[in-house]
Formats: sequence, structure tokens, C-alpha cells
Amino acid sequence: MVGPAENYAYLNALIRSRLSLFFRWEELVSLAKGSLAGLEGAILSGRYGESYRYQLVTAEPSALKRIETALAYESTRQLSWLLAHASGEPKALLSVLLARADLYNFRLLLRSFAVSGGHMKEPLWHLYGSLPRSFYKSLFDCSSPMEAVERALSFNHPFVVPIAEALRQLEADRNLLAAEGIFLVRFLEIQRGIAIKFPTKNGRLVLEFLGRLVDLWNLGLWIRKRSGYGRGLTGVEYLTGGAWIDPRRLEEAEVVGVAVSETPWQSVTRRISAPSHHEFYRALNVEFWRWQAKQLRKDPLGIEVAMGFSTWQIVEWQNLTALAVGLSLGLRPEQITQSLIPLE
Repeated sequence: MVGPAENYAYLNALIRSRLSLFFRWEELVSLAKGSLAGLEGAILSGRYGESYRYQLVTAEPSALKRIETALAYESTRQLSWLLAHASGEPKALLSVLLARADLYNFRLLLRSFAVSGGHMKEPLWHLYGSLPRSFYKSLFDCSSPMEAVERALSFNHPFVVPIAEALRQLEADRNLLAAEGIFLVRFLEIQRGIAIKFPTKNGRLVLEFLGRLVDLWNLGLWIRKRSGYGRGLTGVEYLTGGAWIDPRRLEEAEVVGVAVSETPWQSVTRRISAPSHHEFYRALNVEFWRWQAKQLRKDPLGIEVAMGFSTWQIVEWQNLTALAVGLSLGLRPEQITQSLIPLE
């Protein structure tokens, strides 16, 4: 493919220089045994310190809010730095990996209309994707999904049409999962269209990432159906294009082991015994994160390094936020630790 030269060697050398900055698992466990003030001190003295001292952040009276805002700001800064230093193939493939931010934000937006009728407090958006905060805030401020459709269509972006289609679906039947499915299908079409332009092992790895996203969504739907929430799932079908899970198998499977047998997801059932549906779905999500994180050291001249780095950054953000929330609520250390995502 003709275009800017790829720069994996330069990009990955930059990334490796930052790997030692992440919190190790034992440090997170130790922080869970402390206090919110202790966590605040650890964040202030580390690489999040600059963001923490940022005027808008320190103006917050709540320690929890200060921490959450600093984590969001610094994580966005790190991931934007990553994309800014990529060129050619790694930049295009990274844009696909980081578009998960738009997927996350749009799900938040849909749920704000479905659950609260658009009256939630504005969330901390993930802003390392392709759409800015002004876009999401503009839609979030709308009083109805149809008003949000009109505003969305005034933007010029490939995600705008699927966003509008999903919002119309939500307005029509209030079926959140069906609306999410509509957006996800079109979102994945766009992302696959980018990744497929690179017929290399890097492009294939990113396509597997997208396929695993489909697997995860389908398994989540399977769990809902088996948990007795079938009445809210009318018209919601399994998606095609998964990496390992065939929708026909899910239609027939009655137990967890059959649903994931002979696929990489099977390792989840081997690690936990007699899981509840909730435990199983959390374990699937952890497995997805761990698979991405493990790519970090597989090829020093491939997209694996950037995939692994971005995963470590996003998961650290989630883990430190879970620590802050757990400590502010006075949860026991073991309760807090159980909510963390272990990557090591």
C-alpha cells in the first residue's frame, strides 16, 4: 500500500522507554490496603503528577474526583502521544485499536438516554479515539435520542451514520442492546475496512482483535439469554465475523463449556470452577485484556508493541480508578483487589 513509511522501529523504541512507568501488580495490591490519601500521594509522586497538578484538576474539592480526572487526563495524553508518533501502517492500525474509545463513549451515550432519559451527569469520556469531547457533549446535552440524531448528522465523520441509526432504534423501541448491536455492526465494518488494507501479519492481528470484540459481544448476549432476560432481547441476533465463536454454536449451546469449547476462550473455564454467568463474563473480559497485553513483547518490529502498551495504559487507568472508588467507599482490601484486572 502506497503512503507514509511505516516506523515500527522508532515507535516501539519510544514505547519501550516508558514501560517501566506502569504500576506493578504488587503495588496495586499494596495500595488497596491503604487509604485514599495514600493513593493520592502515590499518583501525585508518579507520572500522573503533572496532570494531577493541572489547574482544572486541583480545583476539584473532592479527592476522588481529582484522582479520576487526573487519571483520565494523563491516560488520554499517553495514548494520544502514542498515535502522534506513529506513521504509515502502525498509525492506521493504531487508529483501529484506539477507536475502542468511540465505542465506549457511544455506549455511555446510549445508556444515558436509555436509563436516565438523558439526565445523567456528564461522564469522563475516553478521548483517545477519533471524535472529540465537543461531539459527545453536544449529543449528551440533548433531551432525546432524535434530537441527538439531528446534531450527530451535522458532523462529518464515518461514525455519524451508524450512531444516528442506533439512536433511531433506541427511540423506536427503547431496546438498548439492539441499538448497541446496530452501531457495533457498522462500526466494525468501518474498522475492518481500514485493517484489511494491510495484508500483513500486523493487519491480521488487528482483524483478530476486532473478531474477538465480536466474540465478546456474542458471548455476552448468550449469557443474557441463558440468564432469563430473553424478553428484552427480541430482535437481537448474534453478530457474524467473530474470531473464534460461531453463532450457530451459541444457538445450540446450553452450558458455558460447550459455548467456548476448542477456542482460546476455553482457558477461562479452566481457571474458574463452577462460575456464575456474571463471573464468567468478567473472566472473559479479563482474558481479552490479557491477550492484548501479552502481545507487548512478541515482535519488537510489529503492531504488537503498541497494542500491548495501549492495553497496559487503559487497564492501569481502570485499576487505579477502581482503587480510588473502593477506598473512598471504605471497601475491604480483598474486595477492592477482586475488582482489579491482573495483567501479570
